[in-house]
Amino acid sequence: MVRDSGSVVVDVDDDFKNVIRIYATAFIVAHRSFPAAESAAEAFDESYQQVLYDCEQLIYDDTVEYIYQYLHTFEVGSEQSDWWKVVYFCGKAIYDNILATERLDSKIEIGRIHLTMMIGMLHLRLSQLGLDKTLLKEQLLRIARVDDLFGRLGDTGVYLCYKTLAKTAEEIYGPL
Repeated sequence: MVRDSGSVVVDVDDDFKNVIRIYATAFIVAHRSFPAAESAAEAFDESYQQVLYDCEQLIYDDTVEYIYQYLHTFEVGSEQSDWWKVVYFCGKAIYDNILATERLDSKIEIGRIHLTMMIGMLHLRLSQLGLDKTLLKEQLLRIARVDDLFGRLGDTGVYLCYKTLAKTAEEIYGPL
């Protein structure tokens, strides 16, 4: 799907499929940082997978819309979507769909586990670029585990932190 409005173009098809697959397979590992979730690990994983399956088109549409809003708001201009945008905004779309699922028990806990996974993915990619910002990761994880990450940092705060650091690393060390 491509959303085009004047100078802003959003095309995430290929990256979206890969990122959804990563989120789907990594969730079971992510809940290890939540001791209370261990006893419900299988149920949490089944619920998470069900949200991804039931809401895939909504998640996709939300991802495109979030990227479009970001590009438009910050007047970044026409560009192909990159890994950072897709991972972050797809992660936000998944989180929003988890919270919007009325029939889902423990959606707050599942949403927080998902956010820790998203932060971990962003941190890992940044580490691959030669920057290890463990303190940033730990602070974001602390907020995600006990508070409202997007309420505290806005819809793009986490993305802007990681993307800015990644751009800096690429300027210093070259692309990954």
